[in-house]
Amino acid sequence: MSPVGSIARLRSGRSPADRAAAALALVDHDHPDATSALAGALADTSPQVRANAALALASLRDPASIPALARVVAGWTGESQARCRRASLRTLAAFRSEEAAVELAAALAATSSDTPLGLEDRSALLSVVYAEPTGLAGARVVRTLIGMLAHEDALAADRAAQLLELFPAESYRPLARTLRSGRSPEMRRRAASALRACRHDEAISALLAALGDSVPAVRASAARSLGEMRDPAAAAALHSASEDADPGVREAARSALGELGTVAAATGLAAGFGPLVRGIA
Repeated sequence: MSPVGSIARLRSGRSPADRAAAALALVDHDHPDATSALAGALADTSPQVRANAALALASLRDPASIPALARVVAGWTGESQARCRRASLRTLAAFRSEEAAVELAAALAATSSDTPLGLEDRSALLSVVYAEPTGLAGARVVRTLIGMLAHEDALAADRAAQLLELFPAESYRPLARTLRSGRSPEMRRRAASALRACRHDEAISALLAALGDSVPAVRASAARSLGEMRDPAAAAALHSASEDADPGVREAARSALGELGTVAAATGLAAGFGPLVRGIA
């Protein structure tokens, strides 16, 4: 059947079987209306038609399908939809474009599932960002995710913070700015959490300053991140924070000091082995 005929069947076929077959038939045709027809079929009443349309879109690899494929990644999280979501994820990664990187980052953050993002999700985002030839995708993805730290869906905002940890070199300055001047406490709290992956002086300075934030949750998040960074330069500030008026901040600061103590003990142990090693030599 011609592509025009397949598109017509997909849009108005009487039976789900006809529409499902028409969706797959479009994989073999390079027609300018195929992508829009398949994207529309993602809302078909039949699960099989929707699945075939998603698989066909992923197979066509038309850049015009990027928004539709991102919707599949974000919303198709059921076990029966895993194959379609995986195909969409891989196709988005294969585009190697700024648009694909930004759409994929937003889709992963907005995923409609309580399940944490998996290795395949994170790997796909890293792949498209660092394979993009101009080198600009990383900065755009970070801007997108920073904006999502204030998302009305708390899970989406938390996932955005987690995804920012994948890009420490690109994110430490925007995160530091957000931590210092973010318009909402939750935005600042998430920025403090994401900064734990950024081993940079500016990140540490922002976290140290955040120990004086007016909101206890932000102070506690900053303390936890400083503990995970294990920078001995934070010891004095964390010691002060361990006497904070808020019990949650005190607990976070004392736990962070424990992390620093582990580093100090390991360093001292290594130094102690020095004379022994030299004596054996």
